Amino acid sequence: HGSECEDGGTHRYITKPTERVQQFYKLYIDRLNRLRPIMNAAVKAHFENEEVKIKDRILNTQQNEKCVIIGAIYKEMPLKPNVLEEYAKERAILPIPPRDSYISDKDNVYLEDETGRTKLQGVAFQAKHFITGIIVAIYGKGIEDGDFEVYDVIYPGLAPQRPLTPPGNTEKYVALVSGLNVGIDGANLLYLQLLVDYLSGHIGSTGEHQLQSKIVRLVIAGNSVFTENEDKIQDQSLRFTKRELTQLTQSVRTLDTYLLGLCCSVQVDIMTGPSDPANVTLPQQPLNRCLLPKTSKLTTFHRVTNPYSFEVDSVEFLGHSGQVIESICKHMEVKSRIDVVSDLLSWRHLCPSCPDVLSGFPASQDPFILERTPHVLFIGNQPEYETTLLNKDDKTVRIIMLPSFSSTGTICLLDLNTLDCFPIKFHTYD
Repeated sequence: HGSECEDGGTHRYITKPTERVQQFYKLYIDRLNRLRPIMNAAVKAHFENEEVKIKDRILNTQQNEKCVIIGAIYKEMPLKPNVLEEYAKERAILPIPPRDSYISDKDNVYLEDETGRTKLQGVAFQAKHFITGIIVAIYGKGIEDGDFEVYDVIYPGLAPQRPLTPPGNTEKYVALVSGLNVGIDGANLLYLQLLVDYLSGHIGSTGEHQLQSKIVRLVIAGNSVFTENEDKIQDQSLRFTKRELTQLTQSVRTLDTYLLGLCCSVQVDIMTGPSDPANVTLPQQPLNRCLLPKTSKLTTFHRVTNPYSFEVDSVEFLGHSGQVIESICKHMEVKSRIDVVSDLLSWRHLCPSCPDVLSGFPASQDPFILERTPHVLFIGNQPEYETTLLNKDDKTVRIIMLPSFSSTGTICLLDLNTLDCFPIKFHTYD
């Protein structure tokens, strides 16, 4: 089967035709039902010995009664693209140009459950700090017109995390990279050749050769192929021209050749991304083996999903190719992209904006709920390299933002024993 996952680890993000349903209602209900017990426990821990009434249904709230209600956030945004605009685009009517942000003063936020919804109000509440899809508990009271005045917001908090095993005597590293963008220009291929030579031990000093020999895995976090018109990957109603198809085909063949060189030296996992020739809906399925016929024959090569969850020497990794962060930054005010990743962990959800903003499979179970907190969470195709070690709720997570390799020549090496990481940058000179 061409798109079968070959990661040798978890298959939680592989979709099966038998699991698909016609509507997204079941997915949201599953998200709410699975996180509701966690929210009940979080509320009790938040208020400790204080007696607080938790309503089992939003419709049971009464005016001026202080209580806690649990549900899913829905954010009404007048500037957000809608179906009619997509239809206008399909019918060749001049579409409204995309915005960098859809946040406005007219945004309204509602809390929903199976029984109904209530509009959230209050001085302590600001719509710009929320996004559709997250499950929260709201402490406040019912007010007139069926609205709810917010006093406090409680989030699920970080999921349980498996303890790390004590560091071993042998140093081991995992290399992380994203945005190879094969086909973007000639300089990109020189960067890529340097990457192949580096991981193969063909360049560098004696000290660097010792480091290179300790790299046990390379993970490519999406956007391996550059597409001149990415809209045509993401919109099935649009068609590639013959020239664009020829260019895309050549780029994929070139990628196959370079991956072959990488797989001779190290285990390689390749995730799909927004510009890759794969399905757009999340979770994105592995690249078809027919696209990479040479490399797909090797046991050291693994075509994997986006998101991708795997384990190396008891260290749990979770990675995404970046669409989630881009979406959240357009629909919610954020301080930094690393803060967004920290929020995802606190929400216990990897992709809350799917399927509201990002396309997703209408499955009966939500695959993006974080049942365990990973030790390493990396996000691909970001503007720049950033990292932090998050220590929260007695848990430690290494967060890594990976830049596009084609424009920065940067990869990241992570020490499996200590979770320390550092970038390696390749330079080219005219």
